[in-house]
Amino acid sequence: FLQYEPVDWMTVKSSFSPSLYTYRRGRFWGADTDINSGTRMPQSRKNHEEYFNYTWDHQMNINKIFNDVHNVNVLLLHSSYLNRYESSELRSAEQPFETSFHNVGSGPSDTYQLGSSFSQSQLLSFAARMNYIYNEKYLFTFTARADGTSKFAEDNQWGWFPSGAVAWRISEESFMEDIT
Repeated sequence: FLQYEPVDWMTVKSSFSPSLYTYRRGRFWGADTDINSGTRMPQSRKNHEEYFNYTWDHQMNINKIFNDVHNVNVLLLHSSYLNRYESSELRSAEQPFETSFHNVGSGPSDTYQLGSSFSQSQLLSFAARMNYIYNEKYLFTFTARADGTSKFAEDNQWGWFPSGAVAWRISEESFMEDIT
């Protein structure tokens, strides 16, 4: 992450968290293995999978006090998440010679088995929150958040989530001073 404080009441931060996982496996069965007892011909298989994802967040925090009675705290947030998976598999049988799994294409084409898959999803979020405290007695919070995802139907990919709250610290009122 990178963090910067341009003034004493503001902080800007960006963090990036990637992850990559790669898997490759090759298998080969020679002519004399049990799996080939019927054909007596070599066969091989090669698999590959890759997972990649990241989260990238940006946020700005503002915390400022005005005239000793107005306390304002603001948070602005942008977040993006991506998840990607892809795989492939190659197989062939009746290979004319023992080549390990590196020459899957040496078998006759009618023995080929090919497969692959791919999926990707994304999530994008925006949020804003403001906390305001007046004279340490009256508290107000307003929040708005919007999330969009590629996993939902194209005409319904975004959700909007507003909220608010109000509180009163009655214990800070002058008429409460003598009450324990």
